Amino acid sequence: MVSFLKFIAVVCFAIAGLFLLFIIWLGLATVWGSLFKSKASNSGSPVVKKDESSTHQSSAPQIPKFTVKVTAGDKDGAYYTKIAGAKFNCTDDEVGGFLGYVRSEPDNPYDKNAIAVYRSDGKIMGHLSKDEIREFRRWSQKEDLPCVGFIKSDSETGLFGKVKIMDTDPEEAQLITVKYVKWLISTFGKKYIPVGFNVSTDKPLQTKAQWLAFLNDYIEEKEGDLYEEDVED
Repeated sequence: MVSFLKFIAVVCFAIAGLFLLFIIWLGLATVWGSLFKSKASNSGSPVVKKDESSTHQSSAPQIPKFTVKVTAGDKDGAYYTKIAGAKFNCTDDEVGGFLGYVRSEPDNPYDKNAIAVYRSDGKIMGHLSKDEIREFRRWSQKEDLPCVGFIKSDSETGLFGKVKIMDTDPEEAQLITVKYVKWLISTFGKKYIPVGFNVSTDKPLQTKAQWLAFLNDYIEEKEGDLYEEDVED
């Protein structure tokens, strides 16, 4: 009986020893795994984690928002723009073409930077748009620049107008004016010939076709003279 009890005790001690060895092995394995992972992370070979959401977003280029502003100033020394406030300054009597000039209004009670569009007889036809004054002043700082424009009536918007302002030598300004008047006649008819636009010719100018033919001849001759002068210079 005593021998049997001893045998049971030996078996129990053996099982307990094996269990203890298993616990020790498990602990060593955990420590060893931690040390190996730490060494791998510091070995200079970083682990890259793929972020599917960011990859999807970066596949589309990020296009910056911007606004393209096209200046109204052109190569022939002219600035073409709308006339603001025409319906407040003009009546149906002003419908048609006009010759005039633009001038600053530092005493304007609403805007000290205002620039008015005048007809040649001193009648105010309107102003340059407030949002356009800075751009216009970058184009020219001069005062009393000559201009040619028109006022038109529309059933929906009422009276409105456009103007072409010139900052160039007198001969080129005259040529620009004639081209603009030709466009007015071609687009709206003879009634849009500006008041004060006088020509000296023996040719009959009774019809729209006669006016356009005469102005075409003048423009062709004037451009030839200007181009020849440029070549000689």
